[in-house]
Amino acid sequence: MLLAAAQNDQFLEMTFIFAGSAVMAALFILMRQPVILAYIILGIILGPMCFNQVSSDNLQTVSHFGITLLMFLLGLELPPAKVKGMAGKSAVVTLFTSFAFFAVTTLYMGFTGSNWVEAAVVGLALMFSSTAVALKLIPTTDLHHQRLGEIMIGVLLFQDILAITTIVVMQGAAHGDAGVVSILILLLKIIALAGGSLLAVRYGLGYLMERFSVIHEYIFIAYIAWCLLGASVANALGLSAEMGAFVAGVSLATSPATLVVAELLKPVREFFMVIFFFCVGAAFDFKFTWISAAIAAGLVIVLQIAKPLIFAFALRRVGEKPKVSLQVGNRLAQASEFSIILGFSALSANYISKNAFGIIQICVIASFLISTLIVTRRYHTPISDPSSSQHGKDEA
Repeated sequence: MLLAAAQNDQFLEMTFIFAGSAVMAALFILMRQPVILAYIILGIILGPMCFNQVSSDNLQTVSHFGITLLMFLLGLELPPAKVKGMAGKSAVVTLFTSFAFFAVTTLYMGFTGSNWVEAAVVGLALMFSSTAVALKLIPTTDLHHQRLGEIMIGVLLFQDILAITTIVVMQGAAHGDAGVVSILILLLKIIALAGGSLLAVRYGLGYLMERFSVIHEYIFIAYIAWCLLGASVANALGLSAEMGAFVAGVSLATSPATLVVAELLKPVREFFMVIFFFCVGAAFDFKFTWISAAIAAGLVIVLQIAKPLIFAFALRRVGEKPKVSLQVGNRLAQASEFSIILGFSALSANYISKNAFGIIQICVIASFLISTLIVTRRYHTPISDPSSSQHGKDEA
């Protein structure tokens, strides 16, 4: 059979992804549903657990490049002074809410029969929010020029740092390394990455950008190269590529060519984001018990209610307006792409069972779907219909 013979043909896989996405997205638009859901559902249909026409393993690197570009673009819109200015409140809110989500999830898992070590790991995995989903569903004007965008970027940035720290400590514990030492080394790496990037731009790259700023082709290539270099250096230091790209973007935020390059990169980012959401669906594993599915369904409901309320409470306590606080909570109510990475690390280290990992997977995908539906109906988004857009403006 032609499809079976060409199963490992990446060219044909890309054809399946984008031809299928075009058809599914058209159906979802006609039904006034978010197109993100179309990509995820298509991934489930074409992935290994259904028709098995696309191997998600072959696409993981490509999909994460989209997230890397997204974080680079965010960095381009945030000069170092602005990042420093939003650090205080964001760090407090992130620490408080993450602990609260961890406590809620751990208690739920413990009371449903899991051992407390496994319950704690699931709690750690599900206390973060998705950078990809949250930022995909907020208009560019709100993201870069409104208080709402500043709050979300700050919280997501500190969540990424906390997620990476959690993964590093968990992996270190599995190998017998000291947790405190791992955290200190991680902080030193982040400082070294940020300091090195700023120095490189100030005393080298910045001159080239200014010298050839009128040649858009060169500037575009140079920015892509700097993004990939930042991501590669971060990987080599044991950090995430996304964090490296964000730092690389921040270091170039004061360049006069930034606005031009940011517009040029957006279509490229969208290409990879389609693949990312497709891979989220394709990576879904149905091999879990129905009891695990029921536990996961209950946990999704609990977190979809708890996360917006806890975020809103924390943000109001640091002086934010009630409506903005609740909107941030709804926009950050989903689980994170880091959840699956952390869950897989815990499974490899034998901290959790396959059923617990299945619960994490169900919660991630279900929260992506539910959160997207809620946000597109309540708030202004790039993919919402006109009526929901107006409603979102009124809410904001």
